[in-house]
Amino acid sequence: MRRLNAVANDVELGMLGRQHAVLALVDVQERFRPAVFEFGRVVKNACKLVEGFRFLDVPVIYTEQYPRGLGATASELKLLLEGLEPTEKVSFSCFGEPSFVEALEKLGRKNLVLAGLESHVCILKTALDALSRGFRVHVALDAVSSIRESDYRIALERLRQSGAFMASSEMLLFQLLDKSTQPEFKRVSEVAKKYA
Repeated sequence: MRRLNAVANDVELGMLGRQHAVLALVDVQERFRPAVFEFGRVVKNACKLVEGFRFLDVPVIYTEQYPRGLGATASELKLLLEGLEPTEKVSFSCFGEPSFVEALEKLGRKNLVLAGLESHVCILKTALDALSRGFRVHVALDAVSSIRESDYRIALERLRQSGAFMASSEMLLFQLLDKSTQPEFKRVSEVAKKYA
């Protein structure tokens, strides 16, 4: 009974463990660079997440919205995503793309960390679809944005209302560790400082 209560509390509190997490990086594409509010902040913190998650062997999936029109993923991120193929999509929700859903199902992980663009469209719709399918959604607040700052701010409130957990990229990284004596701690700390 005590173990069941502990599991229930982990879910309610938004605990994030390496064995249950997956990062979905949504549509951080070059064409958005001049238009999106604080695009540089999004890229920097998305880089922190991608580098840290990959180092810790936590799966990363990334999408590109209509790449023929909106271009490829931002060059800084492309370097860190080497060896992974983007999931192309035209639907706003990542769950509208069967190959995204298939990739998630194969992984069998129920903690979905979201970063990317735009917070009030693709991030929101993906989060809502994920929540409706029983995922626990964690939004990296410093790694999402929209073209208009007002849409970004409103989207964060809407995500909170819907039950998504809000965190910074650094908080999410360190939730994947348990103590400073773990061998991975030093490298994760270096990644966090690198993109501070």
